[in-house]
Amino acid sequence: MTADSTDLDHAARRLADVRENIARAALIASRAPEDITLIAISKTHGAAAITPLVDVGQRHFGENRVQEAEAKWPALRERTPDIVLHLVGQLQSNTAAQAAGLGGTWKAWLNGYGATHTDSVYQTITIPSAATQ
Repeated sequence: MTADSTDLDHAARRLADVRENIARAALIASRAPEDITLIAISKTHGAAAITPLVDVGQRHFGENRVQEAEAKWPALRERTPDIVLHLVGQLQSNTAAQAAGLGGTWKAWLNGYGATHTDSVYQTITIPSAATQ
């Protein structure tokens, strides 16, 4: 699946705008723009909507449902293997095995027993795909 030129032009312009905003904000914060990773949140969007962004160079995408990611990412990652997936939100134990099947980087919301919202932390874990094990 490839995007048509109109979709590519629009995606390229939007991505350039976002990256420009990130660069300005980074400079204001005395940070290097290249040290910031843009994660495009792709939840609720199908492969056809995501393809133009992939085709113009976006590589980090965020999902919040493993089942939804399973439906759209295998084919996209097959043709663009350097895509990095992030699960944004709470990784439930019943979907952890499905996440392992997709591989990638997962940013999971961890709540300890009896923890308050302020005690919760994000933790990044990398799960190798089944194909690379």
